[in-house]
Amino acid sequence: MFHKNTLFEQNIFTAPLSKTLDVNEEQVKENILEGYQKQKLKKDLLSGPKDQYFNIKDQVHTKWIVDYLTDNFKLKYNKSLIITNTFGLIQIKGQEISQHQHIDDYDIHGSPDMSVIFTVDTGEIPSFIEFEFSGGRKRNLFWREPLKKNQFIIFNSELRHRFSKNYNSDPTYNLAFNFQII
Repeated sequence: MFHKNTLFEQNIFTAPLSKTLDVNEEQVKENILEGYQKQKLKKDLLSGPKDQYFNIKDQVHTKWIVDYLTDNFKLKYNKSLIITNTFGLIQIKGQEISQHQHIDDYDIHGSPDMSVIFTVDTGEIPSFIEFEFSGGRKRNLFWREPLKKNQFIIFNSELRHRFSKNYNSDPTYNLAFNFQII
C-alpha cells in the first residue's frame, strides 16, 4: 500500500580497526607530527577550523588503514568509497576545534560525500566529536561520539561538527579522510 522514497540520508558510522592489521602506530603518529610541524611553519596563527587539518605524507600504514575501511564498507553497504583527501589532525592539551563541515559551496561536485576521523591515539580523559543536525521540525540537534583509539567515525561530509577540548596532557592524534561514493 505505501511506498517509501528516501530523499536524503545522514549517517554516523563507527567501527574499530581490526587488531590483526599490522599497523605501526608510532610511524603513523610520527607522520602526523611531521605534517603538523610543517603546517605550523607555514602559518603563525591557525585561523579557522579547516586550518587544523594538514597534509601528511603517503605512508604504507595509512594506506592499510584506508584499504581496511574501504574494503569493509564495500562489503557491508555495497558502496565504493573513493578517497579524495588525507589529512592529519592533532589536538594539543586545551585545544578544541570549532564547528565546521567539509562541503565546498563553490565546488559541490568536487566536495566529498563522506568524511572519516580515525583516532590513532588519545589520552585517558575522553574527547568527543559533536555533530549538529536537523530533521523535519527538529532543529539544532546534537550527537556526540567519543574519540576512541583505533576507531573510525564515518559521517556525511555536510554534517556540521566540532571537536571538544582535549583535557589530556598528551595530544590526540587523528587521521582525517574524505571520500566520494560511487
